[in-house]
Amino acid sequence: GRDTNMLMYLDNAGNIRGNVNENYAREVLELFSMRPERKENGQPVANYIEERGNGDRTQGDIYRVAQAFSGWRVAALPGAGRNLVWRSVNSQEEHIPGPHMMFEGDPHQFLAENDEAVVRSVFQRHPGVAPYFAREILEWYLTPQPPEELVTQLAQVIKDNTFNLREPMRVLLSSRAFYAPEY
Repeated sequence: GRDTNMLMYLDNAGNIRGNVNENYAREVLELFSMRPERKENGQPVANYIEERGNGDRTQGDIYRVAQAFSGWRVAALPGAGRNLVWRSVNSQEEHIPGPHMMFEGDPHQFLAENDEAVVRSVFQRHPGVAPYFAREILEWYLTPQPPEELVTQLAQVIKDNTFNLREPMRVLLSSRAFYAPEY
C-alpha cells in the first residue's frame, strides 16, 4: 500500500478509521491479483463478487482488505519547493487495527495484521492469483483466449517460482506454443 501514485489516484488518503474507502483494496484484488469478473462464453457471470471458490472474493473480503490498507496517505517531502516530491506515510492513528480475517469461510482464509500481510498472503496462498497472472500473460503474449491447459501449466510455473516472473516468461518464450501457427 505504499505506491504514492496509486495512493493518490485511488483515494486511499480517505481510507481512515471511521471512513473505509475500498477503491485501493478493490484495485489490488481485481486488477493486480484476481479477475474483476468471470466470463463464460464471453459473457459476465452474474453475482460473481458474491460467489466463493475458483479465486473469487466477496464484498466483505474487499472491505477487510481496505481496513488492512487504512492509514496510508501521501505527503510532500520537506524542502521540495515547487517541484513536489511525494512519499507515502502511514498514520497509525488513522489505521484500523487488525487482525483482519481475509477470505473468511474459504479454505484459504488467513488473518492479516497489515497491508504487507495481505499482499504476501494473497499472492502466496490464494489459488486464484497464479492462474490470473498466467491468463494475463498468455492473453498478452500468445492469444486472446488461451487454452485452459496452458493457463494451468504456466500458473504452476509461476507458483513454483514464488511469483518471480522471469522463469515463467522464459518458459513461455521458449515453448512450442509460443511459436505455434494457431496462436
